[in-house]
Amino acid sequence: MKTKHFVIALLVLASIFAMSFSLTPVLAESGPRMLKLHCVNYGDPYSEFTALETGAIDIVDWPLTKYWVDRWATNPSIVMRDFSEIGEYGYAFNCQRWPTGLGVGPDGKMGSLVEYGPPKTGAAVDDYLTEYDGKTKSYKHYFNLIDVYDREAWAFRLALSYLTDKSYIQTEILKGYGEMFDTYMPQSLKSLYNKGNLTASSFTIDLPGGSVTIPSLIYTKNVDKAIELLNAAGFTENPVTHVRIDPKGDWSTTGAAGGDLKPLIFYIRLDDPNRKAAGEHLAADMQAIGIPVEARVVEKTVAFKSVMVEYNFHLYTEGYSFGADGDFLYGVFSSHQFWAPVGWSGGYQAACFRDLDFWLDRVLYSPKLDPDGRYAIGNATYLINKYQVTEGLWAAAGVKAYSADWSGVVNMQGYGVDHGVPGYGEYSFLNMYKAGDDTINYGFKSSPEAIHIICSEWVWDWQLLNCIYDPLIGRNPYDLSKEVGWIAESWSLGLWDGDKTYVDFAIRSNAKFHDGTSVTADDVVFSLEFIRDCGPGTAWNYATVMDIKNVTKIDNLHVRVYFRVQSWMAAHWAGIVGGCVLNSKLWWAANDAYGWGYRTAVFNPDPAVYRRDNWESAKVREYHPWTDDANNNGIKDLVEDGAGPWKYKSGDLLTGVFDLDAWPQYYLTQDAISTFLGNAFWAKGDVNRDTLVDTKDMGLIARALGFSGDPNSTPLPPPQPWDVYNSAADLDKNTKVELKDLAIAGDSYGNSAG
Repeated sequence: MKTKHFVIALLVLASIFAMSFSLTPVLAESGPRMLKLHCVNYGDPYSEFTALETGAIDIVDWPLTKYWVDRWATNPSIVMRDFSEIGEYGYAFNCQRWPTGLGVGPDGKMGSLVEYGPPKTGAAVDDYLTEYDGKTKSYKHYFNLIDVYDREAWAFRLALSYLTDKSYIQTEILKGYGEMFDTYMPQSLKSLYNKGNLTASSFTIDLPGGSVTIPSLIYTKNVDKAIELLNAAGFTENPVTHVRIDPKGDWSTTGAAGGDLKPLIFYIRLDDPNRKAAGEHLAADMQAIGIPVEARVVEKTVAFKSVMVEYNFHLYTEGYSFGADGDFLYGVFSSHQFWAPVGWSGGYQAACFRDLDFWLDRVLYSPKLDPDGRYAIGNATYLINKYQVTEGLWAAAGVKAYSADWSGVVNMQGYGVDHGVPGYGEYSFLNMYKAGDDTINYGFKSSPEAIHIICSEWVWDWQLLNCIYDPLIGRNPYDLSKEVGWIAESWSLGLWDGDKTYVDFAIRSNAKFHDGTSVTADDVVFSLEFIRDCGPGTAWNYATVMDIKNVTKIDNLHVRVYFRVQSWMAAHWAGIVGGCVLNSKLWWAANDAYGWGYRTAVFNPDPAVYRRDNWESAKVREYHPWTDDANNNGIKDLVEDGAGPWKYKSGDLLTGVFDLDAWPQYYLTQDAISTFLGNAFWAKGDVNRDTLVDTKDMGLIARALGFSGDPNSTPLPPPQPWDVYNSAADLDKNTKVELKDLAIAGDSYGNSAG
């Protein structure tokens, strides 16, 4: 049996010479350099950016608009750092609601059983409008090419894509600060999909009014093509009202076939100016060709309830922040991630396509990324574009800013100087410092909705949760393809039962929760199994742990996680996203205090059931650890939970003001953190360790090209001579300075560490 070992040595990496990341600790030897983190919600980007300009805050959480980039271009008191976001903004289409999809039952409810009921023994799948999905135990309509209404809804979605004006969005709304999508994959991950195949592919869709040819799977604005599709699908224009006719009739709004379309419900986010402008632009273009629109411009909380819980929408200006593996395609577009009527879902597009499910499963379960996983991603993105289950628009080519008074800020690849992605670590808030100060003032565009490690799904929730909780493993901030150890100091993958993956984690002996107790194997076992058992509709990250069979305690500091499947991503599922470690003592106390009934019944081995049928998992959403005291010791539970670098102190969801204190018993010292960060950025091409990859670094590599030596030797002091081996220029540490080292630095040219 082959086992692949990943051992991270944060504490063994030695600094070759002084770096600007290093500073004698100001306030403590472990954990953050500053004592306090003060977070304030400003409600909109303009107010937040004004607060940075006036000195009320030190760092922002939201990408700047062009206005602010231009305004601060010559302002020496503000530092701006750019990044290419691993995320998506776009138009979500509801694929289970006519006319953007098909699937609403006669009573207007998703997965309706009023007329169609569960499949009967021996019945053909096509005999029923709704089909049973055993994984989510709910009824859905799966796309059927034979069904004329399915084809008409497909044509309607394609027409919306041909109405989408990406050029306008990029130039007039984003002002160039956005990278437009070819398919549902950020440009920063473009190596994972096949753009050439999308460009060259075509297909024909047969409709009641004739066949329509789609010449390419990369769509640009073409109003004539949109009208051609609508007319062929029966959505012709009523010459009297100039509203498009409904060829089917919408059960949910009591429309009649042959009458005018009822207005499409379009939720447009008020709290994001870019999404607001993009949504209003498409709504106007739809109305211009006779598609009626009910534009609901609302705050995120209102949109969440209607879109992600009730699925009461046709279109929505969505936004996601992604991880770097590509498995987010499954989380958004697998029919098994659409949980109606169970509860809220991140897969609210309600994409139910059997052939897409086939390839999405292989995105998760291909043992290797290349070639198996990449081939699956290529096929999945092909079908996402073909069926147009959503219209991905852009990833932010973002710029974030902070006060120039601060040093040690980390500009993380794909996310910027701050980030709310679970498991990736808040490096800036560990390492940034300002002489004579002890508090970081951090601005939010929007307020968190909850600070709940199980149920929170908003970016702003996670900007706090990432500081309070640590996962088992994380990402290198300058190279997301590399893992680093957080609570786990080492891990390894292997196979069990012939073709299934297990992951072993070794837990650091000095990791402590914020109540001062040690993190143990029992806490890791509880965390992974509890998140899994909370199930869909309760646990935000259920998809990452749903394939865990069980977690076994080997000893007090070692666990083995058994998966039911084989996947190269298993360590990431268990360690990064699913691996935020909970203080199990607190959660068991909450289970007892609030009567959840967790583990009071015998374990059910059915992978579609687990334990969630035997206890009231939905009650976990009613638990508020930021206000509740389940163990009745006079301390709010969130204050004692988590083993991250920051300890929760106080907060108010209404005002959006939160305070965290540095955790002085954090398991990483400040020297270890600064040494790791300096070496991590050096490996990207920072030869002279000035936190910038520029012509000086390229020149130093050029001076040493072709010469060999010991990569662990002391780098040459300045000025470096020509034609001599320099270990600092040997970026890949293969004993020779060569063109590959020059290419590494060239790929990072212009990047700043922070």
